[in-house]
Amino acid sequence: MTAPEAGRPAAVQEISSIARTDLRRDGTSPHRARLWASTALARWGIAGALADDVLLIVSELVTNAFQHARGRGLHAAVALADDGSLQVAVRDQGPASQPQPHGAASDEHGRGLLITRTLSTTCGHITSQGGRAAWANLTPAPAPASTAPGPTHDTPDPRPLRVVVLICTQPGRGAEQIAAHAALAPVVRAEPGCLRYDLESVEGNPDAFVVIGHWTTAKALQEHHTSPHMVAARAASTAFRAGPAEMLILGAAPVA
Repeated sequence: MTAPEAGRPAAVQEISSIARTDLRRDGTSPHRARLWASTALARWGIAGALADDVLLIVSELVTNAFQHARGRGLHAAVALADDGSLQVAVRDQGPASQPQPHGAASDEHGRGLLITRTLSTTCGHITSQGGRAAWANLTPAPAPASTAPGPTHDTPDPRPLRVVVLICTQPGRGAEQIAAHAALAPVVRAEPGCLRYDLESVEGNPDAFVVIGHWTTAKALQEHHTSPHMVAARAASTAFRAGPAEMLILGAAPVA
C-alpha cells in the first residue's frame, strides 16, 4: 500500500459512474452512509471483498466526520473508474479537533483510521476554508491466472481471511521492527495458505506499524500463529515492542 498523503488525492482513471449523498451529522450517519453506498455498489455490480472494504471505509470516514467535525451536515461520494478502481470521499465543515492515530490498542478512533489506511491503496485529506475532505482510493485485486482446463466461472473464488495486526515499538526502535519483519516475511509467505504478509508504517508515528495478512482459511492462520518461527519471533520482539501486538480479524461481510 502506498503511504497516505495529506494532500490532493491521486487521480482516479476516467470516471464511469459516481454516487453522491448529503447526510445529517448525527449518530445514525455511519449506518445511513453504508446503506447508501451498498445500494450504489450493487447497482454497479461491485461485490465481494472489494465491496466490503469500500463499505468499511465509508463507515470509518463518516464516523470520523461525525465525531470530530463541526456543523450539521456531511457530503459523501463514491466514484467508479473505467479500470474498476474506486474512490470514496467524505466532506464536512472542518475539524473541531484534529485526531492523530498512534496505533494504541485502546484508541477506537485511531484504530479505525489505521484500518482505512490498511484497506485503501492511497488515502489522505484536504483542508480548506470551506471544510475538510477525507478520501481513499481502492484498486481491485487482479484475478489469479487459472491453470485448470476449461471454464471455471461457475466456481467462485474463496474469500480470503483478512487480518490486521497493530504494533507499537518502544520509542526510537521502529527500525528493529522493520528488520525483524524483513527477516521473517519470506518464511511466512512460504507457508501454505498465506496470500499476503506485509508490514506498513503509520504516517506521523515512526514507532507504529500495521501488518496486513491474508489467509486462505482459519486453519492456515492458526497454524501460522503457532508455528515455531512465529513463537520465536514473538519472544524476540519483546526486546523492542512497547507491548503485545493486537490482531484484528475483519468480518467476512458487512454487519450494517
